[in-house]
Amino acid sequence: MVKLLCALFTIILMSCNNNSTKLIIGRYASVRPSYPFLYYQYFANGIRSYGLGSELILNTDSTFEYLTCGNIMTGKWATNSDSLLLTIFSNKYRNDSLNKVGIKGKFPVIPKEPIALIIKGNKLTYFMTMIDGKKSIDMFKINIQ
Repeated sequence: MVKLLCALFTIILMSCNNNSTKLIIGRYASVRPSYPFLYYQYFANGIRSYGLGSELILNTDSTFEYLTCGNIMTGKWATNSDSLLLTIFSNKYRNDSLNKVGIKGKFPVIPKEPIALIIKGNKLTYFMTMIDGKKSIDMFKINIQ
């Protein structure tokens, strides 16, 4: 009886884990945060800007494509508790000619550590520090098609 209960409990835990992973697979589009949220982030955390026009595609094979206004990043994704971790393998400019010469000789870098987005329902939030040191936020909502 104890073995049967343990096996049942294990199956339930495994099915819950698979469902949570299945829920985040899909195509996400960046959305403008609400003004109250932006005001709070401005005063509490020093957030000075937010991203728009970004897209994040999470594939079933744990690969992703993250498109911003200037870059295309690809790699592998994983979850850890309430976080989505993106390990970037490729980071290129969207403009082909920039991939040859760079911007003032500089090219996009690949972060050494995965970038983390916070998972909350059907939304993902990415807090980042820009090259100039300013803090920014990118919020994504699942785009069901």
